[in-house]
Amino acid sequence: MTLHEKLYTADDLWVLSGLPRFEGHQLELRGGVLVMHPVGREHGTTTLLLGSRVLAFVHMNHLGEVMTEVGHYVDKHTVYSPDIAFTSTARLPEKSVKGYMNLMPDLAVEVKSPSNTFEELTEKAKYYLKHGSKMVWIVYPATQTIEVFTPSDDAENPHVETVGRDAVLQGGDVLPGFTLPINEIFP
Repeated sequence: MTLHEKLYTADDLWVLSGLPRFEGHQLELRGGVLVMHPVGREHGTTTLLLGSRVLAFVHMNHLGEVMTEVGHYVDKHTVYSPDIAFTSTARLPEKSVKGYMNLMPDLAVEVKSPSNTFEELTEKAKYYLKHGSKMVWIVYPATQTIEVFTPSDDAENPHVETVGRDAVLQGGDVLPGFTLPINEIFP
């Protein structure tokens, strides 16, 4: 759902996210336009199952920081909040920084919500990669598949690999050594 009231900035989004009217919704900005997505049970369960595995691996190997639904931006009019985000230690800002992250994560994970379209998720993946992410996972609970996006020489046409329920998800160069049988994240 898109709300066309005015063009918002990252600072506006920070204030709005604390209002009761937006409780239970994930808020983002696309070109200054406020976008909210309701988050339901299937989305939450899948995000937690996958996120807990990524978090455990990152902590065990002291690789950086894992967050859920934290806003990331490089332009004050576009703030995306990946369902799961991993940023390596070398790229993390100081711990004292509050609010949104002024960078794209190394790994951005989006779990499809009922209100997301395939086109929207593909555009988000391209945006993440174009602005600094090294890998994007788009998770489709309904089909129990994950699309793995990685950069190519053409920013508009990243490499995309679809892995299914019986496959093993791998962390590649972003999370070296990370493996996860996909059937373990779909209840």
